[in-house]
Amino acid sequence: MKRSPERVAWIMLFGALLVCISLGVGVPTAVFSYINSATNEAFLRVSLRAGQVQTSAPFESAPSVVDLTGRQLKEGITVAVRDRSVGQLAFGATESAPAHLRVQLYSNASVRLKRARVPRYQTNTAADSLELELLDGRIEIDVPASTTRQFKITISSATGDSVINRSGRYTLELSRQKQLQVTVRDGELTLTTTNRRATQTLSGNQRALGAREGQRGRLSG
Repeated sequence: MKRSPERVAWIMLFGALLVCISLGVGVPTAVFSYINSATNEAFLRVSLRAGQVQTSAPFESAPSVVDLTGRQLKEGITVAVRDRSVGQLAFGATESAPAHLRVQLYSNASVRLKRARVPRYQTNTAADSLELELLDGRIEIDVPASTTRQFKITISSATGDSVINRSGRYTLELSRQKQLQVTVRDGELTLTTTNRRATQTLSGNQRALGAREGQRGRLSG
């Protein structure tokens, strides 16, 4: 049966209308999603406080020694602090912006920078993201209460993962036996053991061991 020209015209008109509606809804949604998820690599700098600090990257044949001027870090780089040494990581949105969180590394500590990101656009509601893998030793994280930016710090290890999104002072230490000890002086931290069976939320003056069965206790003093 042959369709009438009027019917074909109406079908084409409705089809065009549906395409316009789809574009009118889909394009703004896609643009908003992009703006809200787009990120830039944050400015992360390692500085020498005492002794010797080294960095190594997958594309480097040998570790590089950090001098007194410090060094900018890229994702994938590992920072290792030698015996009787201290290093510090400073995280900022850009090179010119002041650092709004710091990570202190003590003797024989090593971490790998997995991710350091900040929102690309001011209208982006996402939080700054810092992801570190604690390979060995003790680190201290300091996020001042004056920080106005939203952030999420994730520290993974062979024993458990720790997540921080509040200002405060935190200490994480991974022993040679790969037992993780977490101390919260002030702030709040969520610790999840590697087997995902135990999750603890720690607040001021609390510590926990990242073993298969988490232990939690009040700090003395």
